[in-house]
Amino acid sequence: MKEQVITVPADGPAYWELEDKVIRLQGKLAEARRSRHNAETLAWMCLLLFAVTATLLALIWSGVIVI
Repeated sequence: MKEQVITVPADGPAYWELEDKVIRLQGKLAEARRSRHNAETLAWMCLLLFAVTATLLALIWSGVIVI
């Protein structure tokens, strides 16, 4: 397999610019992971609420629980 040599042009970004970009991207990644965790938690809570509600409605409609 042939190796490719990638050259950085002289007018390309400086090292400190790339470091800043990496720091920003790491922050965005952490924020995205937090948002995903929050969304998954909300989805689980909604699923649980739906299951409890459906069970109670089924028991009420079948006459097991009388109001």
